[in-house]
Amino acid sequence: MKHSKLLFLGLALVLMGSFVASSIQSVNGTVKVIDIVIAAKNGVRLSALMFVPPNATKESPAPAVIDCHGYVNQKEVMSNFNIEFARRGYVVIALDESGHGGTQVIDNDGSRGVDDMIKYVHTLPFVDKKNVGLVGHSMGGWSAVSGAVMNKDLVRTVIVVGSAQGGHKANFMLGAPWLPEDATFNFGVEFGKYDEFVAINYFDQKRAVDFVKSDWLMGPFNTKEPVVLDKVYGDFFAGTGRMATQAPETHAGAHQSKIAIANVTKIMNLSSPAPVKLEPMDQIWPYKEMATSVAYIGLVMFMLGVAASLFKTSFFSGMVQSLKTNKPMNVFVYTVLVALIIASVAYTLIPVQMTTMLKFGAGKIFPLLFANTSIAFFGLIQVVFLLLFIVWHVVAGRKNGESAISYGLSTSTSYSEFAWAYIGKAFLFSLISVGCGYSLVATVYGLFNVDARWWMLLIRPMEPHRLATAFAYVIPYFVIFFINGLLAFGWLRLRDFGSELKNTLIWTLAVFFVNSAGVMIVIAIQMASLYITGQPRFAVAGYDTLMVILGNGFIPLFAITSIMSTYCFRKTGNIYTGTFVSTLLTTWMVVCYQPY
Repeated sequence: MKHSKLLFLGLALVLMGSFVASSIQSVNGTVKVIDIVIAAKNGVRLSALMFVPPNATKESPAPAVIDCHGYVNQKEVMSNFNIEFARRGYVVIALDESGHGGTQVIDNDGSRGVDDMIKYVHTLPFVDKKNVGLVGHSMGGWSAVSGAVMNKDLVRTVIVVGSAQGGHKANFMLGAPWLPEDATFNFGVEFGKYDEFVAINYFDQKRAVDFVKSDWLMGPFNTKEPVVLDKVYGDFFAGTGRMATQAPETHAGAHQSKIAIANVTKIMNLSSPAPVKLEPMDQIWPYKEMATSVAYIGLVMFMLGVAASLFKTSFFSGMVQSLKTNKPMNVFVYTVLVALIIASVAYTLIPVQMTTMLKFGAGKIFPLLFANTSIAFFGLIQVVFLLLFIVWHVVAGRKNGESAISYGLSTSTSYSEFAWAYIGKAFLFSLISVGCGYSLVATVYGLFNVDARWWMLLIRPMEPHRLATAFAYVIPYFVIFFINGLLAFGWLRLRDFGSELKNTLIWTLAVFFVNSAGVMIVIAIQMASLYITGQPRFAVAGYDTLMVILGNGFIPLFAITSIMSTYCFRKTGNIYTGTFVSTLLTTWMVVCYQPY
């Protein structure tokens, strides 16, 4: 495809996907979607999206729902819940909790901002103050319970999804208190049949399907017998109502489950009847997910189109060089090395990250815990195989005529050299390519209040305090992708497949497979265990389970970096441009959603 066509097609997909997503999110423009910021405790910035349906007026106040996301998520992750509540006439506030998204860290607040948001909602003239409900997924469930206990007279309903009351027993961040006996609010639970986090929510059970037998559920339901799903306990009108439901979903899968969302809206309707009557399974959010996925794909095409267009300019055209390589690696050796890399990733993914978390954690310079664990893990993998590469070069590479040129380390493919001017151009090239993509996302986010995403995998602009953090992470990611590029294009070299299109596609798929297959294996083992035995395979302390879930984020990241780095290598004959592009993309994608 011509570079200009690729660029404009990508632009069109981003704009079209974002516009459609915005239209669905706003229910064809009938629901106002407003980006708000309020001052939380000590003047800390608390960010949220507010959905105001047309029926919510000063003369006719509407019930409200505060949606609380889980750990390593943001307000946009609750989008599917937000849409369905807003369609039914509820005012919806989806907040970024403490240290997440656009919200700064709120110290010593177990509600993570929910306390302040409850008080704020009660100042809105178009909200029915007697019908304010909370919905929280995972950590957000603990936040919701904490906020409700702090404001018992201001909350009508609390519904936890993939969560529970009493989460403090897990010693897993700031949990939640037990529901007090004098709690005057209704309580609902939606817990997936295959939820991985049963061990840190319902501690006396090993399988999610058995959470109905847990003391942590039977306690607030005031029963000595296992809770019966979908049965109404107590009196929702009197504020003592209780209901538990279970969709056939995993922990993160609740966001993408029509059944789970229907269950939650059904419970809320029992407590605070919806102004607009719709069947629970009448849902439109899947179309919004499709639209943001189109925008996600379009963004990648757009940045690739920008890169291709830059290579056509007089300033950057000198970077384009014919690819000169030695013969490809022996098929048997290649297969053994690839298998070794995949096995190493799969085997060490959890233990290395767990060790990093427990031994080093996060600090002032590198404040993002799970960014740090991923850097330590992938950095270790790269260093180990770099040492193997050096041994291979000494033993066999030099004898076969390998050099800086064939390894992609030379800035010229005609003779061996290292030119700082070329490196400077490569860096500027990457800044423009990624910067154009960032500017497009920021513009769309500002216009439509939607990000480019599929499920919990997103690309969104960064707030000022996150941009400052990003500078610290550029260096370690550069080192990782520099070594990765050397190994992928200089060592694990494939043969020529004829046309440039075939070469680019096959090389891209190979790089993506080598980088991501080990992570996919761990995720597959976890999912197989959940669906076959009802128990997660990796669930020793909670964090290991979370690391498997977060592994889903590595897959689209490696997809984008594999596309961009392979294209840049085959255009320039060296690894520098692709390394810079991959570094900036990864820093952006990781820092924009990791919690402090």
